[in-house]
Amino acid sequence: MSTNKPQVAIIGCGYSGLAGIRRCREFGVDCVAFELANEVGGLWVYKEEIGEDEYGVPIQTSLYQSVRTNSPKQTLEFPDFPFITKEDTCYPRHTEVGRYLNEFSQHFGLLPKIKFQHYVTCIKRVADQWELLVTNLRDGTNETYYFDGVMICNGHTAKPHMPNVKGSNRFKGRILHCHDYRRNDIFKNKKVLIVGKGPSGIELAYESSLVAMATYISCRSEDGSSLPKVISKPKIKEIKECQVIFTDESQEFVDIIVFCTGYQYYFPFLDDSCGISVDEDGQVINSLYKHFINIEQPTMCFIGLFQRTIISFLFDLQVQAFLKIFTKKISLPSKAEMLEWLKNENDRQKRNNIPKNRYYHLSANIVEYFEDLTTFARLKNIPPVLFKIFRQNERTYTENFYELRRWNFEILDDYNYKATLKQTEY
Repeated sequence: MSTNKPQVAIIGCGYSGLAGIRRCREFGVDCVAFELANEVGGLWVYKEEIGEDEYGVPIQTSLYQSVRTNSPKQTLEFPDFPFITKEDTCYPRHTEVGRYLNEFSQHFGLLPKIKFQHYVTCIKRVADQWELLVTNLRDGTNETYYFDGVMICNGHTAKPHMPNVKGSNRFKGRILHCHDYRRNDIFKNKKVLIVGKGPSGIELAYESSLVAMATYISCRSEDGSSLPKVISKPKIKEIKECQVIFTDESQEFVDIIVFCTGYQYYFPFLDDSCGISVDEDGQVINSLYKHFINIEQPTMCFIGLFQRTIISFLFDLQVQAFLKIFTKKISLPSKAEMLEWLKNENDRQKRNNIPKNRYYHLSANIVEYFEDLTTFARLKNIPPVLFKIFRQNERTYTENFYELRRWNFEILDDYNYKATLKQTEY
């Protein structure tokens, strides 16, 4: 790259990466984005294949064929670019999200900044710059780039977390992680056990219940299933050849076990010189100030680690905050102060008994985090109405999932909205 502007590398072109490319221009920062796929969208690029692609690179997407969003479109659109769906729903299909991200990219002229089918294999700190080793998948050549800053925007659904369950190696049926699920025809006339009651677990339990002979869902909580035709079970004690024994000593014969047990944060391309490590369970990234700034090397940030949040607006605000730091429009506290903030944050999570796999679940503290981030970065906060819609969506998701996608929302002003429950099902 030959430019007098400061230069930033962006890794990934999903929601967070696209927000990064858009805002760089506004801050007078040159950027190059590296995207593994041949199109924008990140998580929202559907591929029928599982395992590895034609280049031997692991398939990143965890989308399945019929997936629709579990958040309303008002919490998925970028500032100044409305999400207009073709269908009469606030919960669009994955194809609609993909279309929206493509239209966003074209509207803001982002595509020329993206190197598609480029695989970042190593990022290291060399003197006062970042060195990136990148493989061009189209021709197999290796390339080296140098940048002043780096935004890590590669998402958090690339490496499935598979728990070690006693007896799973002797099960004669099929075991898979939801990362490799694509269509519910694999459940037809089968007895299916879904493990995990997070978003993916609930979604796949519903998918299974439409065609399976029987559907069970196993989780830590004793709460019953809010889905018809889905039977709740406690945690698994042991798996045998054709059946599963649960902690209450009940047993069920099953044909398929699907683990919806989340993902691990995974950055195999980060050299030790980056100053970043992930805990042994792959759930918590060490040395991040306000959960996105690398304390050891503050010209590197991680955009989009949070789950259960208003993703598009949050990612956009994090990008702007990083670029303000990068262009010296605002200053970070001292390293000692940032480490003290991190210690206090970890202590808070422990006091509240927050398990590590929910370390980046923002739903309970979403208003506080947005207020803290926008105050720190001197940015305008989002309209309060979005928090209200988010809260209603979270309640419905937890209490009556079957009703979730029947809701339509209309924003009336910055503080008020109208919610209408449609009669059509799911």
